[in-house]
Amino acid sequence: MLNSGVVNLIFFSFLTGFGSLFVKLIHGLNSQQILFYRALFASIFLIIVAIVSKKTYHLILKHPINTLIMGLTQGLSIFFYYLALERTTIANSVLLVYTAPLFSVILSSIFLHEKIEKKTYWAILFSFIGIIIIIDPTKLQFNSLQLQGSLYALIGGFFYSAMAISSKSLTHKQLLYIVHFGSIL
Repeated sequence: MLNSGVVNLIFFSFLTGFGSLFVKLIHGLNSQQILFYRALFASIFLIIVAIVSKKTYHLILKHPINTLIMGLTQGLSIFFYYLALERTTIANSVLLVYTAPLFSVILSSIFLHEKIEKKTYWAILFSFIGIIIIIDPTKLQFNSLQLQGSLYALIGGFFYSAMAISSKSLTHKQLLYIVHFGSIL
């Protein structure tokens, strides 16, 4: 029998998988409007959950600077991801946003002074070759929507990585609320 954590993981992974498709299917709203309504409905939902579960104490910020940085970087990550979805395919957007681990290796070595292993350098090199293959510079024009979308997705991946790095000092119990409410700022 599956425990509730595994069921939640499966459920939210399923919903997340459809998130890109929903953004692509929404007509009449731009990225900023979609982001606004996403934040509004999620805020209402999380406030209700916090009140009903009597866990409003999770909303108290213990690390306001890190929370602000994490929220800002998460908001920017989602914003650039939505911009990418407007301009390029879902496949390119998703693949390029999930270059975040590459940026995480680089950022964690700079800001957290983590050592990069030799095999990681090779992985980064091959990953960047993969990025070039996905972007396919032979078919791009400098001002094409495809190139803009790909660049926005990479920027989104960078900010997604920065969000992960900045969240390292925050507690896991507060993380859900902090990530969401910080990203609204």
